[in-house]
Amino acid sequence: MKCDELKAYKGDVTIPVYGTIADAQVYLKKGVDAAIAELKAALNEAEEARYEAGADAADYYQENRRLKRALWIARAKRATEKADSFIDIKVTYNGVCNIDHSVYPQNNARRMLTCDEWLDVWTNVWEKCLKKAKEYR
Repeated sequence: MKCDELKAYKGDVTIPVYGTIADAQVYLKKGVDAAIAELKAALNEAEEARYEAGADAADYYQENRRLKRALWIARAKRATEKADSFIDIKVTYNGVCNIDHSVYPQNNARRMLTCDEWLDVWTNVWEKCLKKAKEYR
């Protein structure tokens, strides 16, 4: 039974402190109790659904954190590989090399860096990626 299905009756109501109210709308106790019980059941269902949704959201949050951590660790690994390649180039060419990389190809700007400078760049990237991965522990 829903609240809007309750049938109102007209009657005189006497309230000890306030007096009598003529032609007041009154509802039968049986109908009101049934409507209250139905509303409480609906509230419990809504709270259970909200709790389940919260649990799902927590699972999603944990999964998202795990994936972000894996992503930053993979980026750190890639930075390590790049740094290692510059170490290999440096060893192969006895530390004398300039590597031309287009930093901003849309502007046709070029930047010449030595192996040591590129090694510093990729080491810096590696450190930043590991720091970011720690945030998602």
